[in-house]
This record gives sequence, structure tokens and C-alpha cells, in this order.
Amino acid sequence: MRPAQRLRPVVRVAAAVAAAVVSFPAVTRPQGRLVHDTLHARALVGNALGDSPAREVLVYLPPSYDRSSGRRYPVMYLLHGSTSKPVEWVDGTYQGFNLARAMDSLVAGGGAEYIVVMPDTDNALGGCFYMNSGVGGRWEDVVARELVRHVDERYRTIARRESRGLVGHSSGGFGVLYLAPRHADTFGAVYAMSPCCLGFFASLAPTSPRWTRLARALGDTVQPSQNGSDVWRGDAMSAAMVPLDARPPFRGYTGYLPFVPSSDGTLTPNERVLAIWRDRLPVERVDRDRAALGRLTAFAVDVGRADSGVVAGTRAYVRALERLGVRPRVEEYDGGHIDRVRERFERVVLPFFARVLRPTPSG
Repeated sequence: MRPAQRLRPVVRVAAAVAAAVVSFPAVTRPQGRLVHDTLHARALVGNALGDSPAREVLVYLPPSYDRSSGRRYPVMYLLHGSTSKPVEWVDGTYQGFNLARAMDSLVAGGGAEYIVVMPDTDNALGGCFYMNSGVGGRWEDVVARELVRHVDERYRTIARRESRGLVGHSSGGFGVLYLAPRHADTFGAVYAMSPCCLGFFASLAPTSPRWTRLARALGDTVQPSQNGSDVWRGDAMSAAMVPLDARPPFRGYTGYLPFVPSSDGTLTPNERVLAIWRDRLPVERVDRDRAALGRLTAFAVDVGRADSGVVAGTRAYVRALERLGVRPRVEEYDGGHIDRVRERFERVVLPFFARVLRPTPSG
């Protein structure tokens, strides 16, 4: 028998096996649904930047949501960083990351289902820092009050702190550490990813050239907004620090920067403004936040070791917490500010909330 003849039965068997394989329908895993919602934020009406109060909100509903009409779900609120948009969580911006697909994979692998809410908090200056500001509007109220109320009213949530999580990256991580202790009755589990700007470190240091550059850039520069008020033109964080009782026009810099250049070029503290910053920077107010942070049901912080602008402040914050007896889960990893976002979400952050969010109303 020739070799070709000896192969024929094998070929026939392989063909039969292939036919049998393709005759069965492909097994597809259950998929969640992404909803494009809109929050009409009263707390932004009339803000000096002229930003619209109509805010896009992306909502991921887990695979069983449409099938199980009587079931309620925990919720994770996801805060993006400055100059970002919520669509970046699903459009592949971060190493191809798609949160909806990642959540479907988590559930398919046995992870607990939960809703994910992604609000658009971008503004005319590139970021709100999740604070109530006389310039940008009352963003703290938008996220911690209006958004939570909107989601609880529109979707089948478990409206309890033990079933609500808060996570953010970069200035969104700052937002987590700023909002969580101020709203410990609203959010039970929190995770700060690469949280920027936690104290007077790096570009926020008292000797940083940032303050001189800002002072020169600001001067008396104003820009009329659509609603007729003058817009304070500075960096997003400094604008977020302007108190609610400040009124337009927001002219000059000396009233709003914590350090201002003297005639000899040195930087002089503006004590009145420094008090405002110290009341809001997480490292500076950690003593006051201790009790509230101690009430959290789960608390985690991470940072990349190569994230030079963020790692010093994060380490200082963690050390301050540990001195006070508050010990969050802390992880430093090999990486920079955004180069491992997808991996961190898929392997760490999303499973974290699947474990810690309370899955039933009765607990």
C-alpha cells in the first residue's frame, strides 16, 4: 500500500471530526448591556465655565439584568482622570481595554455581577477634581448625591453603602480619596488607582516652578463665558480650589494660588489660600478623615513605581494612614501612570469589587 493510500482513512476520519465540530452551534457567554444615559445636574447650573449641566453617563448592566427582573445589584462608580471621557473605558484607549467585555469575562469566570456607572466629569479646564468650586460648579454634589440618586431611581440597585463602590484613576483617584471620607454613608468600598495630587509633592511642592508659571500665565487674564461671567483661566486643580462663595470676575492669581512669587523670585505662601488647599488635599487632612476611612468595608490604593509624579504623594498618604492605624490594601507595581491600566482593571480592580460589594439587600 502506497503512503497516499494509507493516509486516506485518516483524512476521512479528520473530515468527519471537523464536520461534527462545526455541526454544533458555538457556545457564547452571556453578555451585559451598555446604556448611554444622561444626568441633568442641578449642581452645575450657572457654573462660571459655562459647562453644560447635561452629563453623559455610561452604565454597564450585567448579563442577568434583563432576565432577572426582580433582582437588585451592587454598583461601582468609576471616575476618570483629567482630560478624559467615560467612553475611554470601553473604546480601547487603554491598551485595548473594554470594560464591558472585561465585566462579561469576569462574570463568565464566576465573578459576582454588579452595575458599573461611568459619568462624564470633564470640564472646560480639563478636569473638575470632584470638588465643589466657585469656578467649575458643585462637582462633589453631582457625583456623591445627584448621580447616586439618579442611578438608584432608574436602575435596580442595592441602595446601601455596603453595596456601593467608588474607584478612580489619576485625578479620579484623587476624587476617590477626597469623596470617600466625606460620604462614608454613601460609599462602602473604595479603590484609588494612581491617585494624583494628594499633597504638596512633585509639581505641587512649595518650591515648584509650577506656581511661578501659573502666576505669569494668569495675571489678569479672563475670558467671557456663554453665560456672561468671567472665566478664571488657570490649571484645573487650582480652579477647583476656588471656594463656593467666590464670585466673578475671577481676575488675577494672588487670591487663588497657594504660593505666589515675590519680587525677588522666591515663592511666598498665601496663608489664606493654603488653608483651603490643606482642607482638601488628602495627605493634609488625613487626621480628620481617619474615623470615616476606618468605617470603609474595603479600601485599596495602588501606584506604579515608575509614576514619578504620583508615587511620592501616594506613599506619604499611605504612611500617614498607617500611623493612624488605618491600613488599606496597598500595591506598588512595575509600571508608570497609564501603561498598565487594562491589566490592573482586568486582573485586580474588577475582581476586587466582585469580592467586596455586598450582593444582597439583606446582607
